[in-house]
Amino acid sequence: MPEKLLVPLDGSKLSEIVLPYVEEIAGTDGYEVTLINVRSPAEDPYHPDLKVHLEEIAKKTQNNIQKYLKSNHGKSQEVKIAIVGSGTLITNTAKGILDYTDGENVAMIIMATHGRTGISLWALGSVAEKVVKASSSPVLLVRANTARDKKSTISNILMPLDGSKQSEVVLSSAGNLLSALKTKVTLFHVITQPYYSYTGTDGMINVSYSLDELKKKKIEAISYLQKEGKKLEQKDITTSIEVKTGQPAEEIMLFAKENDIDIVAMSTHGCSGFHSAGHGSVADKVLHEGNIPLLLVRK
Repeated sequence: MPEKLLVPLDGSKLSEIVLPYVEEIAGTDGYEVTLINVRSPAEDPYHPDLKVHLEEIAKKTQNNIQKYLKSNHGKSQEVKIAIVGSGTLITNTAKGILDYTDGENVAMIIMATHGRTGISLWALGSVAEKVVKASSSPVLLVRANTARDKKSTISNILMPLDGSKQSEVVLSSAGNLLSALKTKVTLFHVITQPYYSYTGTDGMINVSYSLDELKKKKIEAISYLQKEGKKLEQKDITTSIEVKTGQPAEEIMLFAKENDIDIVAMSTHGCSGFHSAGHGSVADKVLHEGNIPLLLVRK
């Protein structure tokens, strides 16, 4: 069974901002693309205009994928696109997406983070968050206010790692995709506590590291990133390394903005704590405050 890219659409232009990403990713490895629309209990399950619209999107998407394959790989490849849920899946929107994913070989879910306009009334922001928390498949979230030139390519990925096994899940889960895209990956680490902390008579006291101590911390971080980078280099993925000092989410967003990053790829704690302290909360902050598309992998 071929791997699928699952693309939730609600009939709005905002939800369709993901299509250039879908076309490029599908054009790398012949993924089967499935467009899915889930009707909520409050909505009319039979909407002929929506069905016609989704069929038009499917045809246009397939044509663009074929053009991409031919121009970049010198070959043509059939890409199957199935429309699921147009008047057939009537349920809670996030649950409908997840239920469909469980029965299919889904390599990735690609969706906008909100799109509350158009033919139906999905609150795609909350739906996307529910999908991220429960999906066993990686989820690529594209902010609805993210402008993307259809002629551009996904060539620069930022991958934050915090030293935990949790954060490193993204290395194996996204490795094959990154290899197919032939993209450059920047492994990124933020030193978040450049000081010693101890409890004194007046409470908690912080003492900043000396320059030599901070230099040692950076050397340790570089060594760690180099070791993890070898896992990607084995798949012929070009890597580089960056170490910063500060608040992780802010440093990630700043670096992404200043270095033309196309996608930030990182892990999240999913149901065990998307909003909890640690790497999951960093992903949550990058999602809600950043503008860069975010590829999230749940452990």
